[in-house]
Amino acid sequence: MLRRSLCCRQQWQYQSHRIFSTLKASPSQLPQEIRAANRKITELIQAGRLQDARTFFDKLSKRSTVTWNSMLSGYVRRREIANARLLFDEMPLKDVASWNLMISGYLSCRHVEEGRDLFDKMPKRDFVSWNTMISGYAKNGRMGDAVRLFEGMPEKNMVTWNAMITGFLNNGNVKRACKLFESMPTRDGSSFSALVSGLIQYDALDKAEKILLKYSQDTKRPTSNDSNSGKSPLDFSTFIPFSLMWPKRPCHKCDCETAPARKMFELDPLAV
Repeated sequence: MLRRSLCCRQQWQYQSHRIFSTLKASPSQLPQEIRAANRKITELIQAGRLQDARTFFDKLSKRSTVTWNSMLSGYVRRREIANARLLFDEMPLKDVASWNLMISGYLSCRHVEEGRDLFDKMPKRDFVSWNTMISGYAKNGRMGDAVRLFEGMPEKNMVTWNAMITGFLNNGNVKRACKLFESMPTRDGSSFSALVSGLIQYDALDKAEKILLKYSQDTKRPTSNDSNSGKSPLDFSTFIPFSLMWPKRPCHKCDCETAPARKMFELDPLAV
């Protein structure tokens, strides 16, 4: 059985961070009383006191959408999906973050159909909505659905492409992952890292080395000429340290465990 790669976990954690970060509101947008209540709920949830957070929430006379979302995020994080849905249905007003949270909760519990049903019912979607659904399909092994959603997406960002690359790798389709990488209109360090780290995790070391060599000319640090030309040179310093990614196994060429890392060092000494 293929092992789930490091880049998969990072992709999902990044997507979750994007969702939960949307819960924050500018202090000027909310009264002091509500802001204090929101902080209290968040603190209780972070301390593992979810029931206390709910008791406090129920006693509030005034709540904002952020308040509801904060409580909803607690249930989602604890994967109490039934309670999360009950709260979601009770919300007097839902914003995009509310829908994204609930969809993320369903997908993290492998309730893919329920997540897609909510996605289809969303009155408005943002990049996080699309990317969450695509990542959820990929995480649950449904790459066919992920591809169809990807192709139907009105506009894609870098996270979308990286989610698809990671999805193909985590479902054992190295060829499709490489092909998609090659077809990207633009690439950044995260795209390169998603592909190379995935190849390494699945022991496709020859392919990883070819990618390293092929794009090594793009690893130079950005210059003023690059900025003017609109290019985004690949920056190895943004990658996961290769010493953590390369499997600890002897090199078939020199009987050492450091040949891949040495290759990385030769391309960019600051990256290892």
